[in-house]
Amino acid sequence: MRAALVVALLGACSAPAPVDPRGPVATVDGTAIRGQTLLLRALRQYRGETPKRWGPILSRLLSDEIDLQLMAAEATRRKLVVRKEDLSRAVAAAARRYPAHTYRQRLDALALQPDDRRKRIRLRLLAQRLMADEAEKTPIPDELVAEWKGAHPEQEKVVVRHLLAETRSQAEEALTLFRKKRSGFVDLVRRFSSTPEANRGGLLPPFARGELPPVFEAAFDLKPGEVGGPLKSEHGWHLILLERRFHAGPPGDDTTRRDILRTQEGELQAKLIARLRAGAAVAKVPGAIEALAKLLEETKP
Repeated sequence: MRAALVVALLGACSAPAPVDPRGPVATVDGTAIRGQTLLLRALRQYRGETPKRWGPILSRLLSDEIDLQLMAAEATRRKLVVRKEDLSRAVAAAARRYPAHTYRQRLDALALQPDDRRKRIRLRLLAQRLMADEAEKTPIPDELVAEWKGAHPEQEKVVVRHLLAETRSQAEEALTLFRKKRSGFVDLVRRFSSTPEANRGGLLPPFARGELPPVFEAAFDLKPGEVGGPLKSEHGWHLILLERRFHAGPPGDDTTRRDILRTQEGELQAKLIARLRAGAAVAKVPGAIEALAKLLEETKP
């Protein structure tokens, strides 16, 4: 019975039945995806903010969660593994990005407990291993490699400093201080940022297009000394300062193949997920997303 998931009116004088976030919102091959999982992801991604409508956000997160579960299961079937050192590094980085105290009050108001961070991150790393395995099995013809190298005779790389703020208002405050020359970017990074490179003033190693998450592509449109942002990602709000750009010479064949695969990554993942979904039993609980959205909207931060 799904009464615990749907806010039902018991009568004109009765209070609404409470939503149980521990209840399932969907099942994937018999494995339940619980409301708490979606609520925790929503709070991490939108900490410090209150969207007007939570329903579309939770629906998107549920779709992402279904894909994640399917990809992790497929990685396990292929006997792909996550190295302990990679898992430990990822867990430590997530702890810096999402310290529990930053949204503890909201968790308490919703009667939620922090999720098993290590277990969640392992699922994501398994999904990444699966995509790497899929890419390795995708042949890149020599003719396409030669054509790509002809069109990209030199690799353009950039060096940037990166600031990651928890909220848009923090990122905008830091940007205002920088533009009014009240503080240098390095000092602002140490004040506002929570990333591993913060103790280096936000300095990142040189990178080419496609080597970092999409938010960093903005660096290639900046002039040296210029700051781009605030830019939104699932991790928070980014400011990016371009230190310098340079040409790193012609790419080798292996680099070229990786560049080509990166341009195909979205299509490759979409085809893989479509294939996995076609062979999976996915069932969504009617009304569950709407009930969770109402719960979020009615709970004050």
